[in-house]
Amino acid sequence: MADRRSAFAATHSAKRPRTFRAKEAAAIVIAVSLIGLALAALAATLIAAKSGGFVSVVAQALAVILASLTGALIGFFIPLIPLADGIRGSALAAGILRTLGTIGGMTAAENLMARLEKKR
Repeated sequence: MADRRSAFAATHSAKRPRTFRAKEAAAIVIAVSLIGLALAALAATLIAAKSGGFVSVVAQALAVILASLTGALIGFFIPLIPLADGIRGSALAAGILRTLGTIGGMTAAENLMARLEKKR
């Protein structure tokens, strides 16, 4: 009976190590956070376009902050993708990606707000 258990454990533990599951879970959490931040930035942008006064100013600031966080998270997520093995170990490349993501997120939020304000 003990031989069967040890043989079963040996065959099933060799298929997929536990560290892979942890890495997979971290990637899923990052992707879900990315989607959540992008949707929150979009909601703040739409609120800024529909409202006026102080609420509009606060919603615009929140939209830019959330969009820049989304861009920074994209810059963090890209080096974790298996296809990007060449830049995985480079801290400089990761910093550049995060910076470009932040600038891109802020630019996208500002452009979206400008388009929505033109429609008003």
